[in-house]
Amino acid sequence: LSQVRFFIIGEDAAKAGLEPCLDFAIRKPEIKNDAEVLIITDKTANELIESSKEEDTFLGESLESVRSKEEKRVKGVISTLDTMQKHFSEKNKAFCAINLKSQETTYTDGYCVFTDGKLSEILDSDTSRGIDYVIVNIKSDEIYVENQFGAEITNIKIKRKADVQNNKVTFEIKTDFTTEVRQMQNLSLGKNTKAMAKMQNEYIEMLMNKAISYVKNSGNDILEIESLLKAKKPKEWEEIKNSFDVKDVNFKFETKSEISKTENLELTEES
Repeated sequence: LSQVRFFIIGEDAAKAGLEPCLDFAIRKPEIKNDAEVLIITDKTANELIESSKEEDTFLGESLESVRSKEEKRVKGVISTLDTMQKHFSEKNKAFCAINLKSQETTYTDGYCVFTDGKLSEILDSDTSRGIDYVIVNIKSDEIYVENQFGAEITNIKIKRKADVQNNKVTFEIKTDFTTEVRQMQNLSLGKNTKAMAKMQNEYIEMLMNKAISYVKNSGNDILEIESLLKAKKPKEWEEIKNSFDVKDVNFKFETKSEISKTENLELTEES
């Protein structure tokens, strides 16, 4: 059991409730807390195992490759045995787990949302990426501005701050990042890095807005705003906790970026 690295839960089982699926693992001290919990949504867990046997592939190696890619992209894997245990102890809170799919290859495809411990919704990839930005969990990412250019984030700093005035919550997200351009589609854009920076800022804000829209429409605080208020504004939180509704939070962005020099493209700051 000490070698267990992954728990694969099928969609039907997740809809019935995640805690019963993991209860035995939580009570086994020899199982490592960083074992990853994955929700497979395009087939059953048994079908995934059987298909790997038929294709003569090593499922463990495939999952390790998936985890390695996630660790390069995010600061922390959001659905480990340890994080699940914490969620289970906080009743009635919404939380996310990684959505796993397996077609020609095994790969992650955004997040699944759990409410009352049960799978309630599967988010699209952009909304899921937006969540990682808002909760300051992104480490590297690819940007693609359609018909314009593609770039890779090489450095990123995100700060978030919550404030309470007159019982109203404002949530501010400051993002500062650097990219390297990997491809150009719009040659007429030329070497205009200022215009490109503006486009990629809007792209990142689009991702965050998708996550925020989901939270406002669903009322599920998967952006951990309540936790931030408790930690940073404990006095104010005590005053508003009985009336707090994440749907009423006012979100603000401050996004800055620059494009570093690349080997393949000569860029300037033409305006």
